[in-house]
Amino acid sequence: MKIIRQIDVFDNKTERLVDEILLSDIDLDELKNIIQTEESDSALYNCYEITGSLKKYFEGLGYSFKENKYSYYLCCYQEIK
Repeated sequence: MKIIRQIDVFDNKTERLVDEILLSDIDLDELKNIIQTEESDSALYNCYEITGSLKKYFEGLGYSFKENKYSYYLCCYQEIK
C-alpha cells in the first residue's frame, strides 16, 4: 500500500476539483507541528484546508496560491493497484 499526499485544488465558484498537485517530498513531522493534529490522525490521513501557517509552509517550498479563485486542501490517499 502506497500513501499519496497531494494538494487538491477546488474552484471556489463551482466547488469542483480542478487540479491535484502531487507532493513527493514533504516533512511529515513538520506538518504535524503546524497542523496540531489530534492523536487519532497522527499520520495526517484527514484533509486539511491550506490556510494560515500551513499556507506559509507551502509558500516557503515554492508553491503559490490564488485564494480568490481556488480553495486548497492537503489530502492523503492510498494507491490501490
